[in-house]
Formats: sequence, C-alpha cells, structure tokens
Amino acid sequence: MYLTLWKGMIFKYSVIWVNIVLMRVSLSEARDYTNYKLLKVEPGSSSDSLNLLYHQLVEDVDFWTEPSTLKNELQFMVGPHQLSRVMGLLDSFNISSTVLMENVQDLINKQINEIQDHDCSMDTNKRKKRGIFDDLFNFFSRQDEEELRVSTNEEPSFRSPRKINSFDNSFKNDVTSFFNSSMNWENYQNIDVIHNFLYETARKNPSIATIFSIGKSYEGRDLLVFKIGTPQPNYKPAIFIEGGIHAREWISPAATTYIIKEFVNNYEKNKEILDVFDFYILPILNPDGYAYTFRKDRLWRKSRSRNGGLIGAILPGCVGVDLNRNFGYKWLAKNSLFNARGGSRLTCLETYAGSKPFSEPETRALSNFLLNNKDKFQGYLSIHSFGQKVIYPYSYTNVKIKDWKELHQMGNVIANTISKYSGVDAIYDVGTSSDVQYRASGGADDYVRGALGIKWVFLIELPDKGRHGFLLPPHLIKQVSFSVFQGIREFAHQIA
Repeated sequence: MYLTLWKGMIFKYSVIWVNIVLMRVSLSEARDYTNYKLLKVEPGSSSDSLNLLYHQLVEDVDFWTEPSTLKNELQFMVGPHQLSRVMGLLDSFNISSTVLMENVQDLINKQINEIQDHDCSMDTNKRKKRGIFDDLFNFFSRQDEEELRVSTNEEPSFRSPRKINSFDNSFKNDVTSFFNSSMNWENYQNIDVIHNFLYETARKNPSIATIFSIGKSYEGRDLLVFKIGTPQPNYKPAIFIEGGIHAREWISPAATTYIIKEFVNNYEKNKEILDVFDFYILPILNPDGYAYTFRKDRLWRKSRSRNGGLIGAILPGCVGVDLNRNFGYKWLAKNSLFNARGGSRLTCLETYAGSKPFSEPETRALSNFLLNNKDKFQGYLSIHSFGQKVIYPYSYTNVKIKDWKELHQMGNVIANTISKYSGVDAIYDVGTSSDVQYRASGGADDYVRGALGIKWVFLIELPDKGRHGFLLPPHLIKQVSFSVFQGIREFAHQIA
C-alpha cells in the first residue's frame, strides 16, 4: 500500500516538474504581440471612473500612460485573450476608447526588419573592404568573448569605478569586436554596438574623453559611463546624464549616445560648455533588460534579476525589478500592496520596486558613484520615453518643493528649446510627476534631489505622445536626439 502511494506521489510530482520544464521551454521563445491592441481612453472620462478602471485592470494589461492632473486619459496594451473582458469593463464604466494600434506586433516587426536590413547592408559593405586577416581576427575575438561570457555567470558584485585607458578585454562583456562597430543613428543599435562606440570614441579622443565602469549589472554587464570635458587643473563642476533605465525605451540610449557624438564631433562648437562642465553620460543603466528586448521581448521594462521563489523561476513576467522604483529615497512611499502606479511590492508587476531599497546591483552602483562624487554635480538629467514631458522633483508626492518655481522656469527653458528644434507636434508639458503623469516613488530623480541635495534635477520624457509609444520609428531618432541635445546645451548655459 505504501509502495503504491509512494509511486503515485513520484508520478504526480514528475508530471508537475515536466509541465514546469515544458512551460519554461515554451517561454524561452521570443514573445509575440500579434493581435495585441493599444487602446486610449478618451479625455473627458471622469477621474473616478478611470481610477476604478485602473485598479480593475492593473494585473491584466500593460499601461503605457496613466491619468494625471493635466490629462485625464489612459493608454494601455491589451492581449486578445483579455480584450472581451476589458471592453466589457469599459462599457460598464461608460467609458469610450480609441484603438491607437490595431496589432502591436506589426510595429515591432517593422522596427526589427529595419534593423536587420540595415545591419545586413552595413555588414555587406564592411566585408567588401576587409580581407582574410580581418576575418581571422574577428573569429578569434569571438572565441575570447565566449570565454568572457562564461566567466560573467558568477554572482555579481559591486566594485569601485575603473578608468579604461585603452580597449581592455576585461571590459568587453557583450562587445563583439572593436573593429566591428557600425554605430549610427539611422536605426536602433544593440548593446554590443553601443559599447563598441563608447570604447572607440574614448580611445580616439583621449584628451577630452574617458570611459569607466561604475559597477556590474545582475548578469555581469558593465555599467559604462562616458566622461567628456576640457581638462582643468582645478575643481570643475559636472552634469550627469542617465539613460536606459527602462529596457523598452530604445530612444533613450539612442539619444544619450547621440549627445556623446555631438560633443565629440563638434567639440569646437561646444568648447564653451565643455570648458565649464564635465559631462558624465551613462547611456544604459539597465543593460540586461535592454539586451533582452533585442532577443526575447521588445516591450520588456524591468531589469533581469531573479526574484526568488517558484513563481519567479517559472513565469517570465515575474523576473526583474523596475529600477526607477528601487532607489532609497521615499521608497514605496504612499503605495499600498495593490497600488502599482508609483511602485509595487508584487514581483510580477512591471513597477515592482524590489525587495528593499537598493536591492539591485544597478541602482547600488549608480547611487554609490553619485554619493562619492555628489559635490561636483550641479545637474542630473534622466532620459526616458514617452510622452514629451519635462518633470522636476518630487515625483513621490503632490506637495510642491520649496524652489519649484525656479525648477518650473528652468523646465520651461529646456522644453521650449527642445520644441524649437523638434519640428511639428513637439510641445512638451512641464511640471512635477503628479502634475503631468502620475506619482511614483523610489525614482532616481527624487533620490538625487532628496538624498544628495543636487538642485537641478529633471526627468525628460522624449516623443511621441502615443501614436507610436515605445515603438518610435527609426527615422525619427536623429530629429529627437538632436532636439534633446539642444535642450541640454541650453540647460548647461543657464546654470553655468
């Protein structure tokens, strides 16, 4: 009898684990957004109805925008399996909606195809120009990289910044080859190309540029900071620019690398600013998530750390932390268990704030670097998308900061300058987060202002306002990046 029972238990749990393995295999494929729709709730709907709708749907749909003081509307993506329930809820709340994207996968396919076509074209041109020795060099370089990738599977640990004086293999991680960079702003680039660009640009401009790592990501990638400025014998103030904290916001790394390119390639035009300020630019704070958007899930938001437990091991959405909810200033302030808007304790939600403040190696690395150098930084700019907004602290509360009028005035200067160089439909809203989008706690911007005391802190949401959302077409990269560069130049002039 006991033997039969034991065999039955073995069979039962074997079936469970086989199902888990099969689930993980099926989830290893790239996520497909076929027939996912992007809906917009029409302005004019009552704020009470929108809030109720939000809490009904928060675990079932992906909110791309949320209600704010200025704009009483929602944009969210819904899958075909949830569409019927969502439309029923909208009807019950008497809320009308508009379909912004009929099939999200169509836009993703368009982006990916453009990237692949462009990469193939670049690769063909390069192959025409190189010989057998270049091919052999690149082959052996790739073997070195595979060994490096294996070595980075160890548990990540924080280390102090190390300056890179030359192209150092210990910093390569995902970089394919020093001679294989095809950096341009005609298209979105993967992390290999971006890191190559940073190394190569620093190597070619040693008199004004350096590159160093401030730490490692969860998966062992370097968090690379590019410093540019005219060397000065005495103390020199600095401005920090952070990008790529949310993985799916591809325009952010594109814009931050474009800023580097503009400063370097047009040094003489920008010398007046670079004589006064050093710029520390971190294009990708979330390299693991960013790499994942190119491999598996274009609309992934969080980092890629493992949150522990059986659910975190099985379900793909329960991996990672929203790094912009993980900083240790007012972490999870005014957020209940089920209020996901400004940060959540639920691991499977996109705004999961982590198990504790600075639980993630990426946020620890950045905060340690800023803390050790806070006296030199006069400004901090965080580059995001989308929505066309210039946001100043605090984001965790709707109570105005004491110098909010100065910040608002400076925000208008930045917004107006960006708009001036952007072209049509380029109006930027200015205000606190609760004014122009939603309250959010544990963000880098609040930490830099509240904990470090840096005065000029702004979060800039790049275009557009919802037509493409996170899937901004590649042909807009240069225009958007150039306009934000001009806004940052004007900002630097104003605080100099």
